[in-house]
Amino acid sequence: VRDIVIGQCLTKTATNVVPTGGTPNMDCSLGDDWTYTPAETNAITATNIQPNQLVTILYLTSGVQTYTTTFSTGFAVTGTLASGGTSARYFVMQFKANAAGTMLLEQSRTTAYA
Repeated sequence: VRDIVIGQCLTKTATNVVPTGGTPNMDCSLGDDWTYTPAETNAITATNIQPNQLVTILYLTSGVQTYTTTFSTGFAVTGTLASGGTSARYFVMQFKANAAGTMLLEQSRTTAYA
């Protein structure tokens, strides 16, 4: 659990963890705030998206191996996210669901920071 900080504004505490391995799924009915630490290259899916839901993913790198995350079913994003070769770096991604609750639309993502 880590407080999500964007600029100097404290938002919420991420309490849901995106599973690693296989095809990780975010069950959005469980909440809005997620942490994800990739352990391999994979594709994340999102299910049970609520209409107009605001979702934040705190993406934490671990180790020096680079992993590429693809945002698959349930996402509309600007592209993949490569973790880079530096451990303990954070990315923050924010999404807003469409009115139908069928897709998370990427609103923003940060560059890596310590």
